[in-house]
Amino acid sequence: MTRNVLSITLVLLFVLQFALLLLLALGQYWQFPQVLPTAWATDALARVLAADSGLLSGLGLSPGLSTTVAVIATGLGFVIARAIAKTARPNRWITLSYLPYALPPVLLAVLVQPAIISRRLSGSLGATSFSRNITA
Repeated sequence: MTRNVLSITLVLLFVLQFALLLLLALGQYWQFPQVLPTAWATDALARVLAADSGLLSGLGLSPGLSTTVAVIATGLGFVIARAIAKTARPNRWITLSYLPYALPPVLLAVLVQPAIISRRLSGSLGATSFSRNITA
């Protein structure tokens, strides 16, 4: 019985997120005391789904970029882990691997930003991958 209640609650929470998203996409002039929007329209949704909105290019770029990063990070992680496992003192390298977690990301970004600016990489793919690898 408890399992059924938990399952129904989880499914309900999952569905309610999409219902709220649909309400926000279709509702207009939704102010605080009202439970539901007073006006409904599909023009905002039509603008998002239009060919010139850039949604399709973004949906194609995001999985492509994330797949590329995942493949490169997994490959490099395998190579580095194998190299660490074959060293005489792997505990030293394992201890050093916790260093990025010890430094706050904001401090690390402030320290890395001058290097990125001096190399004229600000706003480029190289700077993004450089800062992601440093902070990850």
